[in-house]
Amino acid sequence: MVGRKKWSDRPSPISSKVKSSPERKKQGVSGAQIEELDPLETQQGKVDSTLMPIKPPSIPPAVNLHRNFEGTLVLKPRKFGFQKDFPFQLLNSRGKRLAYIDTKDIRSVDPIQFKDKKVNILGKLEPVKPGSNDLVIRARILREIE
Repeated sequence: MVGRKKWSDRPSPISSKVKSSPERKKQGVSGAQIEELDPLETQQGKVDSTLMPIKPPSIPPAVNLHRNFEGTLVLKPRKFGFQKDFPFQLLNSRGKRLAYIDTKDIRSVDPIQFKDKKVNILGKLEPVKPGSNDLVIRARILREIE
């Protein structure tokens, strides 16, 4: 650095160059030798091994997104006399059930008025139970298709 020709050269002793002056003694500055400090960026901090492993952030699965579904809304409230958890179903054009419809979050319209009509449903698609093949659409918006 200052007073060196190359970076790798050792600094010359400062005590021989520094002369004590009456001004330095008044200010309380002594002519002690300055030592070179270790570079901070080469020493790594030790990580405590008792911490839990941290996973990097990831993109959530697309299942949690609200999507549009189209089909015929059908009301089938009972089977063998037992009431179903989800009485409404969405059927495709061939009459096969796509999913059950959960209408709890629909506030503005009554799903009964769309019975046996072509509808567009905005909602989230989920399995009825974990590991089940039966799907349910958690409906947010229900509209008739003309």
